[in-house]
Amino acid sequence: MKNGKKFLKYALMTAIILCCLIVPTFVVSASAAENNNTAQTTPKLEIASYNLSYSDSVYILYAVRSEGFATNKNQVKMLYWYDTETTYELGTEAYSSTGRGSANVNGEKCLVFYSDGLSAKNMADDVFARACVTINGVNYYSEVIKFSVLEYAHAMIEKGGLTPHQLNLLNSMLNYGSAAQDNFQHNTDRPANGKYYKITVHNGTLPDGFTSGRYLEGDKVVITANAPAPGYKFSHWKNGKGIIISYEKELEITVGNKKADYYAVYKDISTILPQLELSAEIPYNATLGEIEFPSAVSFNIGGSTVVLDVTWNTDSFKTETIGTQNFYASLVDTSAYQQYGIEPGSIVMKVKTLPYSYEIDTESGYYTITGYYGDESEITIPTTYKNTLITTIASKAFNSNTKIKKVTVTNTITKI
Repeated sequence: MKNGKKFLKYALMTAIILCCLIVPTFVVSASAAENNNTAQTTPKLEIASYNLSYSDSVYILYAVRSEGFATNKNQVKMLYWYDTETTYELGTEAYSSTGRGSANVNGEKCLVFYSDGLSAKNMADDVFARACVTINGVNYYSEVIKFSVLEYAHAMIEKGGLTPHQLNLLNSMLNYGSAAQDNFQHNTDRPANGKYYKITVHNGTLPDGFTSGRYLEGDKVVITANAPAPGYKFSHWKNGKGIIISYEKELEITVGNKKADYYAVYKDISTILPQLELSAEIPYNATLGEIEFPSAVSFNIGGSTVVLDVTWNTDSFKTETIGTQNFYASLVDTSAYQQYGIEPGSIVMKVKTLPYSYEIDTESGYYTITGYYGDESEITIPTTYKNTLITTIASKAFNSNTKIKKVTVTNTITKI
């Protein structure tokens, strides 16, 4: 192990000399300022950069930019966690550190902080950190950074421009870390020298609450759409090619052999509609959340368009019931009934439950019929659902109906 430590020390110290800083930036602003209550600038903390330092152990370095307060009067701390937390606040951290000197980052003076030493077996472990300062009893924070030796190595490789020697040093470092994981049986399902690919989620989060992370090929990862803004509703997920891959807010993806982006798309549900009677179609196994109820309707009264907010009564909704269900809206402003001569109960959404269940093909963006739940003996397969082509029928889609004698398939169906 002594020779291993010497190799790690040599390899990692050489790597830090040869490799450039990774410099992302972000700012969290605060209110209040100097202890003397006279400063006008809002206190701010910003982690200007983060990198690694090496000796017998590995250390994560953070350069923190401050604004709006005097650091010689108000001590800045870096807080650290080894696991994801509901809240990353002072007092919940695994440990903390104070500044150890300063450095210039992009021409600005920053405080420098060191994490505790990470041994070789910890190379694939994420460390969560944020800067904190307490002024007049109020805590001000930077954003939370998720970083690891693994992330550092992959980011450097993806950045490009490394010499063969530098690339060999990084790979040797990761191989050494993986061997240590095996030896100490630590985090062995995430080997440091594994093939990792970056997943980035837009308008959503990964299981750890962050928007990007590295995963092994074949990993199953659940991504979750953010809560919609007022007046909007989650519509669907699309991949980096723009293909719709799901209509569910939570989507399980399988990590492939390259980096991937996923986008949560939202729809304006305050759409003004020109009629009192609305309609929609849903699949047999749909949930209430799949029905897009508008939050406002419009009326043409006296040549003018009047827009009124509404709420919908959905208590009568029944799942897996073929046919049409009616849902009624009420005006939020009840005085509008009399003002505009609108009859209560006249705003209706007619929702037709289809006898089919569907599944979207994540490669083509087209639909597959996965089940038929009607009792007709002769069936003509529909060509579209949600204005999207139906191209496939699952092999056991009609097993629940023994009365079927004839199925007519259009030429849009490419395989059964």
